[in-house]
Amino acid sequence: MGSRLEKNSGFVRKRIESHTFSDEQGEEYEGSKFGGFADYMRRKKIKLQNLDVEIRANSADKPTIFRGVVVHVNGYTQPPLSDLHNLVVSHGGGFLQYLDAKTSATHVIASHLTPKKTVEFGKYRVVKPAWVVDSVKAGKLLPWDAYRLVDEGVTQKVLGFESGHMVSQANSQPRSYRDHSDTGWYATQLRQNQQEQNRSHADPSAISRAGEDACTEGVAGDANFAAPDSPGDGLTHAQNPVQGLGPLAPESRGALKPEKRELTAEEHNSILLSNPHMAKSSTANPDFINQYYRESRLHHLSTWKAELKAQMQARTQEKLSSQQLKPKRAPGARRYIMHVDFDSFFAAVSLRKHPQLVDKPVVIAHGSGPGSEIASCNYPARKYGIKNGMWMKAALSMCPNLKILPYDYNAYEEASRRFYDCILAVDGVVQSISIDEALLDVSEQCIKAGGSDGKGISEGSLYREQEHAQHLARDLRAAVKEKTGCDVSVGIGGNILLAKVALRKAKPAGQHLIKPDDVLDFIGELSVTDLPGVAWSIGNKLEEIGVKFVKDIRVLTKEKLINTLGPKTGEKIWEYSRGIDKQAVGDQVVRKSVSAEINWGIRFVNQQQAEEFVQSLTDELSRRLLEQLVKGRQLTMKIMRKAADAGLDPPKNLGHGKCDTFNKSVVLGVATNDGAVIGKEAIAILRSYNFPPGELRGLGVQMQKLEPLKPSMAGPGGFMDSSQRRLQFKKPETPTPASPVPSEQGKMASARTPRIKDAVDPIEEVPTPEKPKPSAAILGAADAHPTIEEDDSFQKPLNVSGTQFLLPSQIDPAVLAELPADIRNKLAPKQKSILDIMNKSVQPALPSDEPVSRSVSPYPIDNDAALPNQSQLDPEILAALPPDVREEILAQYPQQGKRSGTPTHQSLLAQSPQKPRTLGASRKLVVTPTKKQKTASLFSKARSKQPADSSSTLIQSNFGPVARLGGGESPSNAYPLEEISESLLDELPPDIRAEIIAEQKRNRMEARSGLYFDTKKRPKVTAQADATARGQQKLQLPKLPDKPTFTSRKLSSLPDLRDAISAWVKEFSVDGDGPDSEDVTALSEYLCKVVSVERDMAKAVAVVNWLGMLLDYEKFDTEDTHLTWEKALAVLKRDVQHAITERGLPRVVFDY
Repeated sequence: MGSRLEKNSGFVRKRIESHTFSDEQGEEYEGSKFGGFADYMRRKKIKLQNLDVEIRANSADKPTIFRGVVVHVNGYTQPPLSDLHNLVVSHGGGFLQYLDAKTSATHVIASHLTPKKTVEFGKYRVVKPAWVVDSVKAGKLLPWDAYRLVDEGVTQKVLGFESGHMVSQANSQPRSYRDHSDTGWYATQLRQNQQEQNRSHADPSAISRAGEDACTEGVAGDANFAAPDSPGDGLTHAQNPVQGLGPLAPESRGALKPEKRELTAEEHNSILLSNPHMAKSSTANPDFINQYYRESRLHHLSTWKAELKAQMQARTQEKLSSQQLKPKRAPGARRYIMHVDFDSFFAAVSLRKHPQLVDKPVVIAHGSGPGSEIASCNYPARKYGIKNGMWMKAALSMCPNLKILPYDYNAYEEASRRFYDCILAVDGVVQSISIDEALLDVSEQCIKAGGSDGKGISEGSLYREQEHAQHLARDLRAAVKEKTGCDVSVGIGGNILLAKVALRKAKPAGQHLIKPDDVLDFIGELSVTDLPGVAWSIGNKLEEIGVKFVKDIRVLTKEKLINTLGPKTGEKIWEYSRGIDKQAVGDQVVRKSVSAEINWGIRFVNQQQAEEFVQSLTDELSRRLLEQLVKGRQLTMKIMRKAADAGLDPPKNLGHGKCDTFNKSVVLGVATNDGAVIGKEAIAILRSYNFPPGELRGLGVQMQKLEPLKPSMAGPGGFMDSSQRRLQFKKPETPTPASPVPSEQGKMASARTPRIKDAVDPIEEVPTPEKPKPSAAILGAADAHPTIEEDDSFQKPLNVSGTQFLLPSQIDPAVLAELPADIRNKLAPKQKSILDIMNKSVQPALPSDEPVSRSVSPYPIDNDAALPNQSQLDPEILAALPPDVREEILAQYPQQGKRSGTPTHQSLLAQSPQKPRTLGASRKLVVTPTKKQKTASLFSKARSKQPADSSSTLIQSNFGPVARLGGGESPSNAYPLEEISESLLDELPPDIRAEIIAEQKRNRMEARSGLYFDTKKRPKVTAQADATARGQQKLQLPKLPDKPTFTSRKLSSLPDLRDAISAWVKEFSVDGDGPDSEDVTALSEYLCKVVSVERDMAKAVAVVNWLGMLLDYEKFDTEDTHLTWEKALAVLKRDVQHAITERGLPRVVFDY
């Protein structure tokens, strides 16, 4: 505020005090000139000051307690502005009706400020109306800061002085004007009058004490309660503030006592739920949802109707499937559709047990209480204005003699079944709508009775067709009356629309047929809301464009309706107004949503309860989705909040009462029926609204965009209930149990057959499809290494050659023994391969005392048999190796010389476990990615002496005379064919048996020649391949073809194409020539490329549709121009369809 406020307000105060008024002859009372609004406002302010001068003159006897104060009132206050104006001016103050500047007034009086004004007036003296009233009552100007409206923060303390003592005032949150005006003049007067009236009937002291106790209890009962602001509120005095004050009168004490504030919705719910009965019937009960759906009358009624409707639909579907073999109706033939419906189904069936009440007003409800809801009423009750869904209290006020009957579900089900028995007995196509309503297509019978083809009209054929339809309706009504004892009405028309409209005229207990000549006149007189599917929402939109009756729609164009109602609804209403309905009887509506909603018993005390209930509700939705074997992609949540003007207790106990309804949808990433996923999204929607939990009255969740569940791979009856997409791997071969006899044949069979484990391996990987089987050449190379062991597919050693980590090759037996059995089997498998079993009889016994080299394999192999002769080492390559690798290799050779009795010979390097490879695949030369690479190239010069056509790998290099192992036979004679029994070969898989036989043939050829020729060629290891093997391999994919573009501007995006086509149509529609053929050809070629190269059919179709839409809306100069454009559009459609069919795809449907 500062000096500027004092300066400006002082200037205004002096002007007000110096203002005089004598009579109404001043210039302010003269007429204003045209356009002189500023002059008019200046004169008006002077007139108001004249009024203040008159008030001061009449209040000379009152103390001038507001002298030096200029006041402005903002907004609604209590007392009102006129009373505050009179109080301030009569006590010597100045009053401003219009605030030209914030510094013009010393004080601004307000009961409530908007957030924006709270910021604007934050640094000014904004006080409550009680400051004026209390100052007048006290006879002195009270400190304004005790009545401050705009505080400086919840924790801000304000120091001041009062009666010579320092005080400390605690700020409180600003509240509405109703809270601030509790201590106002009017409120005080009202309380005093009420107390005076009560005092005449009771003891004043008792009333005063009771009032004090109630107020004290109200304040102490709520820690968050803040008493209304007053001059002494929140003040902490150094001395007793009551000293020096006289005793207050009982009525004054009662008047100044703060009244108990209104309870919040959460507090009210807490008190309500303290009753055990209420808590059991509300969301405070953990099992509330199950109890609600188990005991709810409305839920039972809806589910019962749905189940019965499903049964009736199944019966009609069976009949429909049997009728599909009949010849179809010729296109364009006349149709005769019957809409059959009960007259007040529930009431009519219940009245069968009470025939004396047939002519009296009767309703069906679950009780006679005022909160009961009417499910059905007969026609005598409807004459009083009673409708279905009305409250019993309102119905009884309209008809006091109303009779109430309970539900009779068994009778309803029996009547519905008999009703459908009569419907299905008629030869026609049936479509079930509800338990008491059905559609029946009898066109075939009627046309046959007319003696025509249904298209043309011969002599009397149309009359005979209509008469036969009337006859079928009469017989059907009589049959239903006989079997059920209730009346039905039948509407007959040329389509479903006309049949439904005719049914309204046929009710009650009648039938009506709309003839073709009467269709337009009959429908034209109907209100638009009488059309099927047209409610108040569409009716209001049509009324805004001047449509009230159906005949008014025919004046409008289809484009006008589409712009107002949308494409689908607009076109449907346009067709309805002309009596057109293309729906066929028998089409069953596919379920589009699954929902769960509760709007009774919803009472929450805090946010946690609300979120827990939402999670339980989504679990119920998940259960229903699984029952329907569907999952959804879009979640819609419905929230019902107590209306602002509604009470905390609705008319119906624990009902929702008057509410504001909010709906919000969210599209999920993938279709799901998982309750946890749905609950997370629903809780997020609830939090986004930030509604007080105590004001929630109804919650519902609905899943839309449903997709059927697909059977899972786990079992024949299982379904995938997860939204996670899964990869479809090849099924593993069915495992066969291993033979309990440890025979040679059993071991050989188990080497190729996976074993069944007793326990599930927690780290076992999912089986993947088998690799191709190794060729005979690879098996032959492996035959020369009898020390290598192979395990079955479930007992493979760890993938050392393919892993990206450096695994240790030396395994400590003590550590291996401590590992679990499943992991130990992976690291050191014990099962032998079929090749080892075949080599067992001829394998020489070699010592294996040396430790395992880390560059060989993860299980022990003899080093002497593994390393080649030292003469084969290339000194240059050996020098290029890292020192640690070179030392490790050289350290192995002195150990060979130390061995005695062991002949020195050339042997083959043992092979570490590898995946089976085909002959054409590239070979991996190493076990580990770093050190074996250089070891492999170490022997490059030794191999260069071999013939050029030999390119075998390191572990297969054996060109030349075969070394004799221990003076024995050569490996070619290791397994003579006659030593392998035929029974053993029969038990082997065909591919393995063929490989062994081929190996034996090659061994015999080698035995005759004395040389071992390996047919496998090793690819040359180039520098690039060597570098690639060391690091990460990269795949060089072919570059994608460039997207086709249109025109020289290189247009490709759909918005750009639409803009270009719009400009094209606009430019070539004015001259009257139409489009150029070259332009049409260029656009056609581009769209064909979009389909074939870019493979985006949606873009091509969208471009053609856009052109079609422009042609519909464009106004052409001549008809020839329009025809030229239509031909161009036809060419584009033809070429796009041709491009689509060339891709082997079905034809598409264009919108225009």
